[in-house]
Amino acid sequence: VDEILKKKEPLGDLRDIFHYLGKPCPRLILILGGPGIGKTTLANEICIKWARDGYLAEDFDALILLPLRCVQQRSVEEVMMEHIGEENYQQMKKSSGRRCLMILEGWDEMSVERRQNDPFLLRLLKECTVLEAAIVMITSRPHACEDVVAGRRIEVVGFGSEEIREFVEKSFPNDARSVDGFLQQLDEYPQLHSLCYVPMNLVMVVDIFDCNEKKLPSTLTDLYQLFMVMTLQREVNKENVKMKPPFYSSVAVRAADGVEE
Repeated sequence: VDEILKKKEPLGDLRDIFHYLGKPCPRLILILGGPGIGKTTLANEICIKWARDGYLAEDFDALILLPLRCVQQRSVEEVMMEHIGEENYQQMKKSSGRRCLMILEGWDEMSVERRQNDPFLLRLLKECTVLEAAIVMITSRPHACEDVVAGRRIEVVGFGSEEIREFVEKSFPNDARSVDGFLQQLDEYPQLHSLCYVPMNLVMVVDIFDCNEKKLPSTLTDLYQLFMVMTLQREVNKENVKMKPPFYSSVAVRAADGVEE
């Protein structure tokens, strides 16, 4: 994986997403990556920096983050008006979306039919008859956007070995023993190591290591079993959740029935 990452041309800064090598910002930018690789985190980071630090304020007066998983059976336009208010939306339409960045997060979480037939998306992305001056960023898994014509495609590739070490060190500050123990055990289990190039998986593996007496499971099966037990235990420990023994019994019965079938 590290050799593959070396062949990729990295961005120096988030601004490079919009002004790569001094080129004008295209109207449509596509952010690609597999599950858990960091696409949503990237979108959220852009929004936080813009709102808190004035990041990209020289380019955008308005920024809209629209999680497409929230759309369900409604139109995208309806959900957007609900997010920003109808008055703000109408003002945006009057200005054609000038100096606005719209992030459509989770393109792959909509059905093919919705992506192709939603009236607002058709006008926004294909016909360019609404908010035509806005910059649109789409995050998606690669399989869902083969027909999207974007001016710039950027791939989120996850972590290399250096980023894995950096994350582990931040997870165990002032605890070199835990850092060294985790990395050493990770090298001993190639299957687990390959998982950790995906940031979301690394979070899970570090959490299990921390809660399992600083030991990593040797197989993926053991890893997932420990993760399920930890997740269930946390839910039980929440004050507002009451999970009685019959709950576990019913789950066990269903699992046993499935095995028998």
